[in-house]
Amino acid sequence: MNKTATNPQLKWAQRKDKVYITFDLIEVQDPKIDIVDGKVLKFSGSDKNHSYALELELYEEISKEESKYVFATRNIFLNLKKKTKGPYWPRLTKNAAKLNFINVDWNLYIDEDDEEENSQHPNFANFGAEQSFPGFGDEMEDEDDLHEEEHKNSDNCGHAHDNKGI
Repeated sequence: MNKTATNPQLKWAQRKDKVYITFDLIEVQDPKIDIVDGKVLKFSGSDKNHSYALELELYEEISKEESKYVFATRNIFLNLKKKTKGPYWPRLTKNAAKLNFINVDWNLYIDEDDEEENSQHPNFANFGAEQSFPGFGDEMEDEDDLHEEEHKNSDNCGHAHDNKGI
């Protein structure tokens, strides 16, 4: 059976300097997330019954380098840093059309006028370690891991290493 790609359901909320997006997907396999040119959010992945694909042009530019994601069993959380801090966006996407797979995240929603009083930001640490966007979805090892491995394998580094498990 060939799976047809559908848009994943997502919820979003924002602050003057951030946008929060939550994909409500259970046990997604091979998720790939990217931010292209700071303006286009791309997502793909699949579960047992569905294949998901999404490409959204965001209302304004975000900083990919300062944005993070958390992949959990039941959700994928994006913490996107707006390129320019300022007024709330009127919508998530550049396109004004209503998209039925995008909803407000009422659990994270704060009215723009109330943001100063209630300055708390969501803590996604309970779901897993936050990771940076650059390189997400690539099959390459983390560059720091590669340098550490090269260092451990060097015979002339001048100090001992714990080689348990090697």
